[in-house]
Amino acid sequence: MSVSELTASIERLHGLAIDDIPDDVRRRTGTLVADSIGVGVAGAAEPEIAALIRATPGRPAPAAALPGARRVWGGDLGVELEPATTAFMNAAAGCNMELDEGMRPTGHPAMHVVPAVLALAGERATRDDVVRAVVLGYEVAGSLFRNLRLTPGVHPHGGIGAIGAAVGAAEIIGADPVMAARIAATTPMMSTWTACYEGAPARSAFMGYGASIGTRAAEMALAGFVGIDTELPVVENNLATWVEDRTWWDGGEFAATAGYVKFHSACALSHTVIDAARRIDPAVAASPARVLVEVNANGTKLDRLPRDNRLSRLFSIQHAAASALVDQSFPIRTDATSPEVDAIAPLVTVAEDLALTGLWPEHSAARVTVTSTTGASDVVERLDPDGFGDDAFIDTALVGKFVALTGDWPLAADVWRTWAGEELP
Repeated sequence: MSVSELTASIERLHGLAIDDIPDDVRRRTGTLVADSIGVGVAGAAEPEIAALIRATPGRPAPAAALPGARRVWGGDLGVELEPATTAFMNAAAGCNMELDEGMRPTGHPAMHVVPAVLALAGERATRDDVVRAVVLGYEVAGSLFRNLRLTPGVHPHGGIGAIGAAVGAAEIIGADPVMAARIAATTPMMSTWTACYEGAPARSAFMGYGASIGTRAAEMALAGFVGIDTELPVVENNLATWVEDRTWWDGGEFAATAGYVKFHSACALSHTVIDAARRIDPAVAASPARVLVEVNANGTKLDRLPRDNRLSRLFSIQHAAASALVDQSFPIRTDATSPEVDAIAPLVTVAEDLALTGLWPEHSAARVTVTSTTGASDVVERLDPDGFGDDAFIDTALVGKFVALTGDWPLAADVWRTWAGEELP
């Protein structure tokens, strides 16, 4: 039974001490914590999240040895709410700009797990305590994202990731991680792609509720609540199905080192398209007459012109490709627009390439072909987005990303020193 496999995996992970986790995994996890905080700080500055934080009664947060712990990441990181609300705010902010890390075939473990763990990290919690909890929670969430296939139309934020968030949260407060996972599984939520396509900002609540459910599930486990121990409701209610060849952590590679980080503000399914379009000959890109974007089958779900709002633009390949042809720098934000972008987007045709589909999920390949009004053309094909699998590139670029998003070098230095063990110049 798949649920018994999940239980056995959680129990096996629970037996790991921090010294059992390899140094490279601990360091990468620390950078994911740092990246999540930076993305959350930036996301919390967006109008809806900022207004929600201001409207929520809180109290000044006490000084913290661990930056980002037990406080809302917005503003000056100076507000403390009760843990489940803190986790909600930070996770909602963290996915608001589509800059949070993820893994293939689909899912964003860190932004479910990190806010839940940090919301509950008490005064005695150490960096190693948090990193261990995040590694374990990430592994559970990652395993579920890998071993479940979502029903078409169901979005990965929220329900499945909440189970991993519950495990990480339980580890940080000393609750039973198996029971916390069962409680989180008992109280699932359903999220859909429709809110993304329409650009409804309430969609950020998917991630917020996922982290909040995980936080509260750990507290409930500590209080003696019991969750179901049979089939996951998301499976029982046809929101997802188990794959036949399921894999769980077996002492080898950890999921936390196998994901991707984002540099472009856009849905991950469009990132390779962006990096291909950025490389089109500028002379051709300057006056496109036709643009053909070929992607894998999963990428075609973004085959749509966006509504005229920030969020909807993040989920459109047409808008992403047009944005990258107009602004060929790195990284780019696709939540804004311009007359030039709006003129090019309708010229973009999206098509599935079966060969590219065959590469998924190991690779998220894309091919962009542009024909200009003069008849000149250029073709660029990329196997993956820039930086995918390149640890040296990621380590350097993430610091720049944090500073660019927050505008706060002292905060970046504090966060990177604590979580990545790196002194910034």
